[in-house]
Amino acid sequence: MNRQIEAGEFIELSKTIPVLDVRSPHEFTEGHIPGAVNLCTQWRL
Repeated sequence: MNRQIEAGEFIELSKTIPVLDVRSPHEFTEGHIPGAVNLCTQWRL
């Protein structure tokens, strides 16, 4: 089941459900949701 949620509900949910941030480590360092985990999926050549 998918549903849209408001930003406030998302922030509340992120306190108990892990948020995965798949951007580069540099982008993550520039700003991210508090408590988010950086999981970079880019291949480095």
